[in-house]
Amino acid sequence: MPDFDRIAISKKWVSDWVIQLNLCPFAAKPFQEDAIRYVLFNPATDFEILDHFAHEIEYLKDKDTVSTTLLVFENEDLVRDFEDFLDIYYYLESKLEDFEWETDFQLAAFHPDYLFGGEHPESNSHYTNRAPFPIIHILRTEQVEAARNFYPDVDDIPKRNIERMLSLPLSEINQRLYDIKRAH
Repeated sequence: MPDFDRIAISKKWVSDWVIQLNLCPFAAKPFQEDAIRYVLFNPATDFEILDHFAHEIEYLKDKDTVSTTLLVFENEDLVRDFEDFLDIYYYLESKLEDFEWETDFQLAAFHPDYLFGGEHPESNSHYTNRAPFPIIHILRTEQVEAARNFYPDVDDIPKRNIERMLSLPLSEINQRLYDIKRAH
């Protein structure tokens, strides 16, 4: 798949999944302002994972016009298995702490096979964190906190998202994701 398609599909996922289903009430504004950065993430080694991640953190530090970054995995072989993806995600979370970036940045994870621990594997609830490709989302802590102060009952968002997914027929969920991925 050409690089442009992977980025275009990721943008469509944000628009037609995250925003349309209101899974993140904070996503619409940066999306409309074109303040979301989409970066193809194609590391092959632990060093490259950290190097690419650190580069993106530094980019965000220098560009206050960019609200957030979605690191879209280009080589899915590295993270096709959800557990392998989580290993990289937790590795990067640990690096936020190691380099004292955790006060400025937070991470969120999305994967085509995302599974919440303790949930039945066939539950629609997993779709709150499913995306066409493995994605690590880098968020600015300051903006997350500002959104928390603005949005009422922010702690209920995950519960509300799960309820939303449970209310949709699986056929509709799968069709929406299929349409997003096949749009380009």
